[in-house]
Amino acid sequence: MIPTPPSAFSVAKNFASLSLRRLRRSKLLRVVIALLFLPVLSAAIVLISGNAKTEFFDRMQEIYLRFLIPLVMALQASATVAEEVQQKTITYLFSRPIARWTLPIGKFVGLLLLNLAIICVSITATYLLVMIGEAGVTLELPRLFAGLLSTSLAACYYGALATAFGA
Repeated sequence: MIPTPPSAFSVAKNFASLSLRRLRRSKLLRVVIALLFLPVLSAAIVLISGNAKTEFFDRMQEIYLRFLIPLVMALQASATVAEEVQQKTITYLFSRPIARWTLPIGKFVGLLLLNLAIICVSITATYLLVMIGEAGVTLELPRLFAGLLSTSLAACYYGALATAFGA
């Protein structure tokens, strides 16, 4: 009896979980966390100086979208498939009866989940530190949600682009 090959969805899910495990153990994750901690640190400094305003959060949002998210996603996503080649596991993976597109998609999903969690925590912490200095934190929640949505979409875009270049 010939075994049936696994579905593409289950293979991509397995690649995503393996990618998550590998990313959590990597030293590069510490660099990413340090990079994403810098806006939180600057928000704390602005809070201490007494100049915390929503305009500062808007400027920090620009920094996230223009510099931090493209850098973070390029650092991690571009090497996702390359590490399989370096460790010589790519020949084993492609000798299995799986769709070839499942490797980069699974790696991308694992990378995206971890980075989105870190990015959302960083943006929320920056927002809360900035809004402590202002009255009416609840009145500006749409600003936070818009920031989270825009950075999540940017992370998806730049992650997909870097994964495609890495593949």
